[in-house]
Amino acid sequence: MVDVQCLSDYELHKQLKKLGFSTGPILPSTRKMYEKKLVQLLVSPPCELPPKETAPGVGHPRLPDWVSIKPFSSHSA
Repeated sequence: MVDVQCLSDYELHKQLKKLGFSTGPILPSTRKMYEKKLVQLLVSPPCELPPKETAPGVGHPRLPDWVSIKPFSSHSA
């Protein structure tokens, strides 16, 4: 296992990103939290989510059948 305390800030960020975790700035005040998160992810990587169901030919998630979308109309007074 990687000794997370020996990683540079860049390497720590890179390892977290590789495991799918988005970091903020790695500072002296946040580093311990990110080290702990990396250890958690290395011990138990997150499960992959199933792909989102999309409507045919559209890159947007498919809405349930009970959802209806009405166009917005603005009325000028």
